[in-house]
Amino acid sequence: MSRSAVQGLRACGFQSIDIFAPRGVPLPDNDYVVRHRCDAGMSESGLFIEAIRSVHGNFVRQTDFVLYIRADVCLWQDAKLLMEHTIEPNFVAIYYPFAPTPFFLADERPLSCSQRGAFGWCAVPVDQPMAGAPCFACNKHTAMLLAGAERWVAGRSAVGLRWDQSNMVIARSLELSCYAHTPSLGYIGSPVDNETVPLDCKLDPRFTERKLYLN
Repeated sequence: MSRSAVQGLRACGFQSIDIFAPRGVPLPDNDYVVRHRCDAGMSESGLFIEAIRSVHGNFVRQTDFVLYIRADVCLWQDAKLLMEHTIEPNFVAIYYPFAPTPFFLADERPLSCSQRGAFGWCAVPVDQPMAGAPCFACNKHTAMLLAGAERWVAGRSAVGLRWDQSNMVIARSLELSCYAHTPSLGYIGSPVDNETVPLDCKLDPRFTERKLYLN
């Protein structure tokens, strides 16, 4: 993860950042960054699994939710604030703030709630690999559930599944509810007009959790 990627997460308000990277990859040196050195040449799937395994009681004790994010995904600066107020604390589910079009890779379906002007979380099925898999969030209870299933998760990924496929298998097997945000709260490369929340947009302080669940 580059220094600019860390700065982007800091700008969103994330105070503690854990980086999982293969040995030999240069990492930023900051007091608020915890560096985890993984095996050289480890795949993206392996790095996500290492991050999932790392979650334990002490890790999430003071945490409202956990965000797993690939280094090249940029988040809207109010994304953390929105997730803090809308991720259900006692509901086992996965939330995908990065929701590119198409969101489902296999049949190129867009989000069902992505009509013009919609803003909020859209319930989505998990019957296809998700293009938003490089960035997902969950409350600490869901994070602990994922960590507890790490051996099974690692076994699945060992057969050569890409991370978007492994992510789908995990969600389906654990029967997790899944939500994606429309428009996308993140992007790779550069924002897409009408598909990504404008970077200079500010979250309305009067928003309510109820209004941000669209179906």
